[in-house]
Amino acid sequence: MSKKYNHMLDMAFEIETDEKVWYNIPKPAIIAAVLKRVADIVREDTDLGETFSHLQTCEVEGQVTYSEQMQDDLEPIGGMSADWTFHTTDDDCEFENE
Repeated sequence: MSKKYNHMLDMAFEIETDEKVWYNIPKPAIIAAVLKRVADIVREDTDLGETFSHLQTCEVEGQVTYSEQMQDDLEPIGGMSADWTFHTTDDDCEFENE
């Protein structure tokens, strides 16, 4: 079995509101801004380095990742499949530097 790696990335997007503090922005407005950004990335020839930043990579050993489990259930967007996995913990990651 080949090695599998889990890559955690941040996606850059912007949103303009009347709120001074970002966490007061209503959740639907944030989601709409994220979806607009994803649509822009799919449509345009965007440099991914300007869109995403790498947070960490870890080797996933002996288990099927959540992404693999969900891949069959995902609908393609604009002819390309998308992974809508949300990472909230790194408990199942083994880091090479630790």
